[in-house]
Amino acid sequence: MMTTNLEGVISCKDSYFKINGKSRLVISGELSYFKTDPIEWEDRIRKLKANLLNCISTYVPWGLHEREKEEFDFSGRLDIAGFVELTKQNEVLGILKPSGYVCDEISGGGFPSWIWAEGIRTRTGDPEFLRYLHRWLDTITPLLKGTQITEGGNVILWQVENEFGFGNKPYLFQLVHKVKELGIEVPIVLNNGDYYAEEGLLGAVDYYPTPGPDQIREVSAYFQNYRETHPDKPIFSQEFEAGWLNTATSSDVTTMGHLPRVWLESLTKLAFINGCAGLNYFMFAGGTDPGMQPAKFFPNGYYNEAAIEEWGELGELYYRYKTTHAQLLSFESLLVDEPEIMTGTEVKVDGVPPEVLVNLRGMQLLSFSNASDETQAFTWESAMLGVVPTRTVLLPMETKIYPLHVHLHEGLKWIHSTAEFLYRDSSVCIVFGEIGRENELKLMWNSEQLPHAADSGAVRTAWCDKELSVTFTHQPEDQWLSLDTYRIMIISRERAMRTWFGPEVGGKRDLLISDLYYAEWFEDADQIRVEAEPGVSHELTVIRRSDASMQQITYMAPQHSSPDLQETEMMKWDICQDWEAQFVSSNAAAKRTKLGIPYEINGHNDCGYAVYASEWISDGEVQQLLIPELNDYFDLFINHEWVASGKRTMKVQLNNPVKGKNHLTLRCYSTGHDKDMALDPALSGMMLPLYVDALHYEELVSWEQKMLFAKEQKVKMFEERDQLLSFHDDGYAQEIGIDIAALGKETDNWLPFEFGSEGMLIKDANIDYTGSGEVLNRTQFYADAKYAGNRVLLEIRDADLIYALYVNGRRIAAIWQGWSNWGFENSPKYWDITPWIQFGERNQILLRCLMGPRGGGVLQPASISYYKAAIEGEASFIPLASGIQAAIEGELGTYEQESLKGFATKQEGSLVIAKSPFTYSDWTDAVHPMYIELEGVHDFTLIYVNGELIGKYYPGGYQRRFYVWRSWLKEGDNELALVGKFTTSPLPCITIGRYHVKVKDHIQLS
Repeated sequence: MMTTNLEGVISCKDSYFKINGKSRLVISGELSYFKTDPIEWEDRIRKLKANLLNCISTYVPWGLHEREKEEFDFSGRLDIAGFVELTKQNEVLGILKPSGYVCDEISGGGFPSWIWAEGIRTRTGDPEFLRYLHRWLDTITPLLKGTQITEGGNVILWQVENEFGFGNKPYLFQLVHKVKELGIEVPIVLNNGDYYAEEGLLGAVDYYPTPGPDQIREVSAYFQNYRETHPDKPIFSQEFEAGWLNTATSSDVTTMGHLPRVWLESLTKLAFINGCAGLNYFMFAGGTDPGMQPAKFFPNGYYNEAAIEEWGELGELYYRYKTTHAQLLSFESLLVDEPEIMTGTEVKVDGVPPEVLVNLRGMQLLSFSNASDETQAFTWESAMLGVVPTRTVLLPMETKIYPLHVHLHEGLKWIHSTAEFLYRDSSVCIVFGEIGRENELKLMWNSEQLPHAADSGAVRTAWCDKELSVTFTHQPEDQWLSLDTYRIMIISRERAMRTWFGPEVGGKRDLLISDLYYAEWFEDADQIRVEAEPGVSHELTVIRRSDASMQQITYMAPQHSSPDLQETEMMKWDICQDWEAQFVSSNAAAKRTKLGIPYEINGHNDCGYAVYASEWISDGEVQQLLIPELNDYFDLFINHEWVASGKRTMKVQLNNPVKGKNHLTLRCYSTGHDKDMALDPALSGMMLPLYVDALHYEELVSWEQKMLFAKEQKVKMFEERDQLLSFHDDGYAQEIGIDIAALGKETDNWLPFEFGSEGMLIKDANIDYTGSGEVLNRTQFYADAKYAGNRVLLEIRDADLIYALYVNGRRIAAIWQGWSNWGFENSPKYWDITPWIQFGERNQILLRCLMGPRGGGVLQPASISYYKAAIEGEASFIPLASGIQAAIEGELGTYEQESLKGFATKQEGSLVIAKSPFTYSDWTDAVHPMYIELEGVHDFTLIYVNGELIGKYYPGGYQRRFYVWRSWLKEGDNELALVGKFTTSPLPCITIGRYHVKVKDHIQLS
């Protein structure tokens, strides 16, 4: 039942979140239910909770739940209600993001693929788009409405759009009003920065700084500045860097390279020290986008270097985060009381080198951050803080937090320590440091009678009046000091990272100090569930919350060995080479289409492979063939023989065409949609007809440009308008009073430039170049009358971010480019501009560009080509998905048993299906995530397990191992099938193995 006391349950009207009347830090992690094997949902949820996270966030992608129009699916891995219920049962809060666009690096950014076939403009006021989007909201919102914390659930925030940025406020707010009408009353969040925070919504930010020492100061300044400009709102990062993604063809671990774990840990510490109220790690747990789910040219494995890897393995970052969370939550009450934040020279600390950033929170939490790529070792002191000379060592980009003058217990006060602080409550505290390093702890006893002191034997204590100095050297073994009933544990950094915390009861937790891979306290606190290396001995220290009593245990993990857990090369294969010809020639699924018509218009998308087949008449002479835009990988066959393979576009010389009729076949690899669908949809398959016989080619190197307007002008002109327009729409320029045709004829205030000359890009100190202002670029060319009747193609190689294309004052298209640093481009390079060309006259090309990080404007010469003819007649369109499925099931083609070693295709370019059996046992007493690894495979390849398409391999890409969900496997006999082009060099090697093996066990406490 809906509550009437919203603010008593969840409020974000002050600097911190108030949940059930208590100010809280929100430490959340992104865990995508649709990227995670449902069998593993609870495992991942528990491991997030064991890391001391108190919240889990997930997108809810429309396109996965409504793959077929008006047919909604909430079963299996799409059971979002069941997933949220599991988070509630495990007592963690939730953030739901059931918007239209989600990005999340999935195909089409989460929109259903059928929407592109209808020519609908997404993320705008297009009435048809809003009708479909509202139908989705009318379906998903009632399903999840009861999960709100206001109705007895656990969901505290609700997101209605994703990364929209500024502009088109009417579109965003009609979504807000829609979900409110449907019963959503928890705070609504928009992760578009602070654009609409003043409208009663929670403005959130995505925070992805590039790793590097120079960013340490930027992090601190960023959150402090946000706090100063929004003193009455919680600073919340809806996506906070916690690993990074990769493209399918990247050879590095991420597109930003390796992310140092100490850097990521520093980000969290600096954010909270500088006023952050909450953050959502993106991604805390990596995931899998099965089959064709990833965005175009993205791999199936999602997020590298996350705290929890795609297959569930805990990495170094997991343990570092847990250590940081324990520190922060030990001082949660201090942080949410909004104490003063001081930085740099405001903090009177002597002896700190200039490479080290100093932050102070409320005179009680002092932090040092190394903003250099070298280790910093220094001795510092502060009369202001009452700290005598103290030695500190910081690794590159490392941040350490030191508590000062903190009450631990009645009569006991922590003054300062050179060791790091892990945890405290009213019965126990834990300090840690590097093995072999000596540290000191100073305490104050505020009672007339000194306490009874006892220790583990190697701890040195010295009283001076009521001040106690404790000196110790960190050992592999745990050490301790007790002062009456209060216990101080002294442990190594390694064991601090493997300390496991029970549920909080009355401000205290049961503690397990260990070197265990994973441990989790049962609710009754008498058992501990563990995952450990088989046959390894562990020394454990258990401290009970009830009385701080300590128990030391030697635990031996059980042995586990099985041949099924070893890596195995698959040697015997059944290979079928004739299925494709049979399926295509049968025309079983063929339909008549036109060259230049994409998959979606033909009613197909993400079908693995598809074939276009057509004919053209040649005079038998050498011809040049241009494939201007085929939005994927492709194979070209002429007269049934393979000619070439390519990606997106290709020019090829045909030396031996037949005089008369020639047969052309294009086999396309359907790899899905781009993840950013802000503009005209980047459809799959063939985007333009094919062209033969180039008559003339001309580069456009001389340009002019001028500033259209800066960010502030744009906001004033457009943001408050009532029209539900995207700034990419046809009516945009007219709505904000810009006459593009007139601008194209202006002669004043244009800056000329040529490629290869100085001053190509506009640079002005008064202009914001972050993607908000706009610039115009224009050029001219003469279209010789002798080419009249031929086709004219414009090639635009590169321009900064979004631009619209105009030819002789007519708007031709909106285009999205400028993402080449991600390894792909979204929009076609070629545009057929024949209908708008004036032959025998000069013609004008005008581009409207956003000012992006590369400076704005066209970045490479454009070109004009004239072609004699276009191949644009009728063609056969044949999606091969059903043929592949039939061949795998043995209903099409003939299989022969061979080895992939030395195997060569009989016809170059032909698709081969190879399948092989393997056995699987689900060892319930062990964690053993399985992978399939492809080596020596150098062509795009589809991977099937038991008939389920689980992955797609991109040649030269980073991902060669593919995680296999337990949901796809059967006990006993299973089958792997590969679809691709196999050749002898290099030799293919396909193996099945395990990422890691851990035994599951539990420890019974006495």
